[in-house]
Amino acid sequence: MPVFELGYRHWEGERTSPWLRWTAISRTGISLAFRSKILRRLVFIAWAPLLYFGPFFFGVGYVTDSKLTIRERAEWTPMLRGVLGKDMAQRVQNDPESLRPLIWSVAFHRFIAVPQGLIMILLVAIAGAPLIAQDVGSKAFLVYFSKPITKWEYLLGKAGTVMFFILLVTLFPALVLYAVSIAVSPSMRAVGDTWTTVPRLFASAAAVSIPATALILFLSSLAREARYVAFGWIAIWALGETSYLILRTLPALQGSTWILLVSPWECVNAVTGAIFDVPSQIKELGINLRRGPRSLLLSSSPAGPAAAWLAAVSLVCFAGLARRVSAPMRI
Repeated sequence: MPVFELGYRHWEGERTSPWLRWTAISRTGISLAFRSKILRRLVFIAWAPLLYFGPFFFGVGYVTDSKLTIRERAEWTPMLRGVLGKDMAQRVQNDPESLRPLIWSVAFHRFIAVPQGLIMILLVAIAGAPLIAQDVGSKAFLVYFSKPITKWEYLLGKAGTVMFFILLVTLFPALVLYAVSIAVSPSMRAVGDTWTTVPRLFASAAAVSIPATALILFLSSLAREARYVAFGWIAIWALGETSYLILRTLPALQGSTWILLVSPWECVNAVTGAIFDVPSQIKELGINLRRGPRSLLLSSSPAGPAAAWLAAVSLVCFAGLARRVSAPMRI
């Protein structure tokens, strides 16, 4: 049979904006990553803390409600004194609503730093490790760059996949938790007292996601197999934290700020701690934490060197990543 109209044909479908071409790469990466059962279970575990943080915020909202009588609030005094210390328990008795911003900041900081941070490390190891490593091993660059896609759009698409999963277990659950905490609060005054938590959540998510995305993609561009990338990613976090704990115990290095830089975990915690600014809130309230969870509320780690180090690592990783991606196209 004869062949008619041989050649290019006019596209009849809907056109996508050139600024959104990278989203096709991100959508494909997300859909492929969700095929992993382990990843889906980790996402479920990441959202599970909402089940017990919700009642916690209800209790905080109930105790710090000014409509509560002195006798009703006195029933909570022994528990508050054991958990928060004598000074904070006394503040609950005298001016309960002044403690809401502080308690919200402490709770959300620990929520992002501890349970969500651990899950984020495992999740990125699964979803981010194969993103570029598989393209290097299968020579998929020839397919990507045979289309009108630049290397920056390619990198943006890969970064979008990693950031989606990081935000899925850090920012998104935190925003839902904040909405739940406001919904279960006895009065809507909690919105006016704690609204600064929302921009701090966005800033903390950025402080976590940008360095983590840059590092995992750079590691992924150095290998051809995802298992080596995942091992290197977890080793950096585990060995960094172990080295920091060892160096901190040495008498000659106590008080040194540079030992913080060996641990990505401690650097991220220092930056997020400065974003939530818990020590300044305690100082403004005039609370003396002689007893109670002082190590939980106050952080002695300086945020300036940690933020500068994370920014430098991010820039170096993105620069090396751009060079690695463009290497197959150089003759």
